[in-house]
Amino acid sequence: MRITKIILILLLTLFINCDNPVSPIRNGEYAFAIYFLDDKNLKMKDVYDKDLEELKLASKPWLSDRDIRFYDWSSHLIYLKKDKTHFIPGWEKDKKPNFLPEEWADKPFIVTANGRQCYMGYFSHIFYSRIPWIAPMISDRFNSTYPHDIIMSVWWFLYHDDPQNNQKVKNSLTEAGLYRGGISVTFDTTDAIVDFENADTSTVTYRFTITNNDQDDLYILDPDKTGTDLFHWYTNGITFMNIETKSLYEPRWRKYVEPPSHDYWSPEWFTKLKSGQSIRRTVVLKGYPYFPAGEYIFEFRYSGPILGMEKDVREHEDSRYWLGPTRSNILVLALYLDDADESSMKINNISHSQLKMIRNYELQSIKEK
Repeated sequence: MRITKIILILLLTLFINCDNPVSPIRNGEYAFAIYFLDDKNLKMKDVYDKDLEELKLASKPWLSDRDIRFYDWSSHLIYLKKDKTHFIPGWEKDKKPNFLPEEWADKPFIVTANGRQCYMGYFSHIFYSRIPWIAPMISDRFNSTYPHDIIMSVWWFLYHDDPQNNQKVKNSLTEAGLYRGGISVTFDTTDAIVDFENADTSTVTYRFTITNNDQDDLYILDPDKTGTDLFHWYTNGITFMNIETKSLYEPRWRKYVEPPSHDYWSPEWFTKLKSGQSIRRTVVLKGYPYFPAGEYIFEFRYSGPILGMEKDVREHEDSRYWLGPTRSNILVLALYLDDADESSMKINNISHSQLKMIRNYELQSIKEK
C-alpha cells in the first residue's frame, strides 16, 4: 500500500508539472540556445512574419549554453569556449576576411531560453544577402573583425527596441551563471550637451557616464587618455535626428587620428573600472553641419578597439578589456534660435509619441529600400 501511494504521488507530481506552462524545458534542456529551422531551405522571406511558435526547430542547437563561457549583455557578444571554426563551416583562424557559407545567406535562426522560443535573427553574407531585415544579424563582415572566440550579433536600428534585450533570455543566462552585465553609457538631461556652437561647421560638447555593471573589473576606452581625435576613430560621436524633417545630423567633417595599424591598441588608452564604479567624461566634437531650430532626438554609440583583442591579451584573472559596441539612452534636444541666430537649448527625455513616430519612419524607410 505504501509503495502504491508513493507511485500515485509521483504520477500526480509529474502530471502537475507537465500541465504547468512555465515548468517544461524543451529542446534538450538548454538554458540558452540558437537553433536553425528544421527545414534548412527556408529563408527570412519565408518566415519573417510567422509566429515563432509555428516554426519547427532543428533537433539540435547550432550553439548552446554548453558552448559559452559567458554572454555580455551590454554588447550582446557571446564568448565561446571554443573558437568560431567549430561552429561555422569553412571559417579559418589564420584567414581574414572569413565568409559564412553561401547557403547561410538570409538563413533564419531562433534564440531560445529554457526551451522557449524568444526571438528570430538571421545570418548575413557580405555578397549574397541584400535585404536588411529588422532582426538581429550575425554577419561574416563583422565577425571577421572580432576575436576568434566571440560571436557578434548586430542590431542596426537606431530607434527600435533590440529583441536581444529579452528578459527571459537574461533570466536564463543569469540562472546558468553565464550573464555578464558589461557597461552602460548614459546621458543626463541636465548636462548631456554642455555646449553647442552652431555654425557652418558646428561643434558639440557632450558629457556621458560609463558604469561598470559587470561582476568583473573592466578596462574601458577613455577619451581623457586617447584624446578626442583618436577616441572618435572608434566612436562616431552623437547622432542627431530632426524630429520634423527626419534628417540625420552627424559629424561628417570630424577630425580623427588613426592608430599606427588596424590591430594596434595601447593599454594606456584605457581606464580600469571596478565592478559597480562609474566615471563621467566630457568630449568636444567639431564637424557637424549647421542645425536649424527644432527638436532633435540624439544618442551615442560607444565602442573601442576590436582587432588585436584576442583572449590572451584582453583577459586577466579578475578583469577584462570590455569589447563593444553598446548604445546610450535616447534624449531630445530642443534647439531655439533668436533673430541674431544665437542658440539656446533644452534637453528632455523622449516621449512615447515621439519615439513611436520615429520608429514608424525608420520602419517605412527600411521597407522602401
